[in-house]
Amino acid sequence: MLKTSVLLMLLCFAMACTTANDAPASSTIEPTSATPTSDPVDTGVDDGSGSSTSDSASDGSLSGDVEASPAPSSDQPSTAIPSPTSPATGSVDPNTGSPTPGSLDSSGSSDPLPTTTPEPLFVPPAITGATDSPAPVSDRGGPNTMFGPVACEGTERVQFSHFPLDADIISGVQPMGAMASSHVTPVDHIYITHDQPDQPGHGYVIRMPGDGIVINVGRMPNPDRPDYRIVIAHTCRIFTTFIHTGEPIPELTALTGVLELGAQWYGEFPLKAGETLSDASTNTMDFMVHDQEVTLPGFVLPETYAGEPWKIHTVDLFDFYDEPLRSQVLAFNPRTAEPVGGKIDYDIDGKLVGNWFVKDTGGYSNGGNAALGYTNYWETHLAIAYHFINPSTLLISLGDDFGIPEDACGVCAGAYGIKGNAPDPATIGISDGLVKYELVGRIRPAVGVPTFNDESNSIGVLLAEMIDDRSVRIEVFPGAAPATVAGFTDSAVIYTR
Repeated sequence: MLKTSVLLMLLCFAMACTTANDAPASSTIEPTSATPTSDPVDTGVDDGSGSSTSDSASDGSLSGDVEASPAPSSDQPSTAIPSPTSPATGSVDPNTGSPTPGSLDSSGSSDPLPTTTPEPLFVPPAITGATDSPAPVSDRGGPNTMFGPVACEGTERVQFSHFPLDADIISGVQPMGAMASSHVTPVDHIYITHDQPDQPGHGYVIRMPGDGIVINVGRMPNPDRPDYRIVIAHTCRIFTTFIHTGEPIPELTALTGVLELGAQWYGEFPLKAGETLSDASTNTMDFMVHDQEVTLPGFVLPETYAGEPWKIHTVDLFDFYDEPLRSQVLAFNPRTAEPVGGKIDYDIDGKLVGNWFVKDTGGYSNGGNAALGYTNYWETHLAIAYHFINPSTLLISLGDDFGIPEDACGVCAGAYGIKGNAPDPATIGISDGLVKYELVGRIRPAVGVPTFNDESNSIGVLLAEMIDDRSVRIEVFPGAAPATVAGFTDSAVIYTR
């Protein structure tokens, strides 16, 4: 199995920032040269899963796919969001990224995928301008949060009045939790696609969900089109992150300066709900909401995710929208199970389910471990969890190259079905000893139709054994039948939480 590789962060110096006398204080920092730790490849995600042989499994579990919800009909009320009065958006850069190849189905068709640009490594913003020396928290005017000491006000939980893209231009929404390619563990953001993908000059913009302060703008290391990551503090508790936006508005760019590829800006730039934040991307955009006071219970060791401190605080963003806007946007979301925004935390202490990382490689944000043969950070990841749209379907997502041929399953991208959809990893513990999972392929009969587990396509066997509550021994036997696997060999790998 070949994993999609990503660009390393480019070394560059942040441009000096010039502001007007009445502009808020700001600072720039140099980008890091470390390997990006945010899941870098926004790969395509399928529409559901299950058995390809029938509409329902004999054991009563759901085996057919969940169809994507249709777009609202023309006789529904308009979902356009009122235009803000200020500030004005800038012009759209004509450059665009090349379309990303989609996952191939058995006939060689390809589905459109979100953009494949890597996300930048998070660096806490405790750096000031000329001296590059740490600034005291009090000098930055805010408390220490998941994004470091930032400018923010209040500690209340807020509701949002605007979706980032006007509802009447949205063509699709995918919930959190997809597992594919370098997104080995469930991805922590939703995907939003508008109706003019890969069309420079579409004129679409991203709007502020609610009142807030821009605290971080990072330029992605993507030379082909405007591509930014923007973090907003709505209060000192609630934050939003946008990834793969277009150009920020001119007023914000005047404050940040022209950022080089991979560079970051930290400061403060207030905007009101509904005001324009940036141009919309020419491709799929990522969106997530973080609650400082919520720590997801399905991460057994939160410190494992220290390199991405927002991940353990990422919540269902649809809970921040009231009717009628909530339903207008959810009409594009194919997931109906709660939480409708998706789920990313599945760990149960002492059980096989959830996220695992190769022992002694540093957890989630390890940057790879060349000494142990791992080039990219996600190669040390393993997830045994549930499908992001149809959570009754089990998937095993492999980060390492275990020797499974790339053409064994064209739409799997490293996340395989399980024959018989059992046993449930949430029930597997130390007392169960050796557990065999027969990995099976997945098929998509045609572009745009749901995928299914292909129980006739046996990929191999994953052998697992819980060593203790937070350690598991894993070995993959490509092409093997379960009856031929008697036990572990010297190729087994130990994973921990």
